[in-house]
Amino acid sequence: MTAEVNYHGVAGLRRAFAAPVAWLMMFQGFGSGLPFLLVNVTLTVWQREAGFSLAQIGLISMATWLYPLKFLWAPFVDRFQLPLLGRRRGWMCASQLGVALMLALMSMLDPVKAMPAFILCVLLATFFGATQDIVVDAYRIEIAPPSAQAALTATSTLGYRFALITSGAGALYLATLLGWQKT
Repeated sequence: MTAEVNYHGVAGLRRAFAAPVAWLMMFQGFGSGLPFLLVNVTLTVWQREAGFSLAQIGLISMATWLYPLKFLWAPFVDRFQLPLLGRRRGWMCASQLGVALMLALMSMLDPVKAMPAFILCVLLATFFGATQDIVVDAYRIEIAPPSAQAALTATSTLGYRFALITSGAGALYLATLLGWQKT
């Protein structure tokens, strides 16, 4: 898909959306969307049920400011390459592993008894999630010609939206069945 191909017309749209890279972008979009809503909304429900005050929840929710501030470290991510897998794939793997690790650590912590460690995990999960957003967008721009960008953006956004449903309603439903830490 790196060669310039005509993606105009119905046949072009079919080619663009059926390309393997479009499916890859849908999964990458899902990976970006999952931590966003978990940290921004779903986490506040867990905190409220754990007994946090509204003031504490409000302060912890300030971690979500890392998403609109990601432009501050985007040049660093764009400029420096990690030792393995190249610039984009290396950062994608590192950010995804960071999100997974922080979410796993959060699930093992009692948010009230280990509040400082819990807040640190929230901050780091948000940082890694925002970094993943940076890299997924850069990767999409680099792997396809301009004529395919609309289809890749659409599939990435579709994956992102599926993740929002999963990390919102899906996580809340699972929490009622399994409890917060297992969810």
